[in-house]
Amino acid sequence: MNINMKIAQIVTERGIKQTYIAEKTGWSNDKVSKLLRGALKMTAEDFLTLCAVLDLNPSDFRATA
Repeated sequence: MNINMKIAQIVTERGIKQTYIAEKTGWSNDKVSKLLRGALKMTAEDFLTLCAVLDLNPSDFRATA
């Protein structure tokens, strides 16, 4: 499961609306939707912004060998 899918799963499980994320980040609803679907490549800055808005620890997404 890639990072986009993991974050989308967390958003769904927590019942967070994409409009809430758009409001908190200043992004368009379209950008949020595309990021969560994986239709838009997530930059490191996007990732860190989403983690801050969703109160996630970025290190929890580290790959394990």
